[in-house]
Amino acid sequence: AVTPWLNQALKSGDTVYLSEAQGDFQLSNSVKDKVFIAGGSGLTPIFSMLNEYQSNAWYKQAQLLFYVNNSQSLFFSEQLSHLEAKGLQVTTIYSDHQGRIDQQQLEMFVEDISEKEFYVCGPGKMIEITQSLLTSNTVPEADIHFEYFGQQPLSLEGMNADDADELIQVDYLDSRKQVTFDPQQFIESDKATLLEISENQGLKPVAGCRMGVCHQCICKKKTGRVFN
Repeated sequence: AVTPWLNQALKSGDTVYLSEAQGDFQLSNSVKDKVFIAGGSGLTPIFSMLNEYQSNAWYKQAQLLFYVNNSQSLFFSEQLSHLEAKGLQVTTIYSDHQGRIDQQQLEMFVEDISEKEFYVCGPGKMIEITQSLLTSNTVPEADIHFEYFGQQPLSLEGMNADDADELIQVDYLDSRKQVTFDPQQFIESDKATLLEISENQGLKPVAGCRMGVCHQCICKKKTGRVFN
């Protein structure tokens, strides 16, 4: 119910240790007005901050932009209403209808962008896009705070097709399907993970978070090369 590892590796009598929360994603001592940008479950750590510091002086000047796919995906709505009553400015954006964060939305929802301090949490791609947007709006690096759930997304920037083999081939052993495509197709595609490639071939592998954290789609690579 938590992760496949617990079911596969733990046995009766094992001892499990739980640590305190760790990481660098926490409030700074900056006196600038704060803007929190959350995507999906990335709201969780941001909500913890906002809930803990709701009595602080900066709170009534703070903003929260919360991106979710649609109204059915919305959660913490009652809790957010409570924080809004305390003075927090909350804006919920439904990505299915209003789109994802971009320059137009940033300007629409946030005044004096370069003068604010930002806290961003959500899917890796969303963090990357938001960080790039804020940087292009002359927000100092020290005022952009974020933390990835897992590994930072792989960047294909600067990669050339010449760096790879002539063709990329993926063999799915259980289904006996084979996929072959040009490396440039991989570089230019937004659907370039093994999971997405398999789904494009009509396969239906078990998947959860889709970003390498929950391990639902884990499989064993029999042959091939991995480049870091």
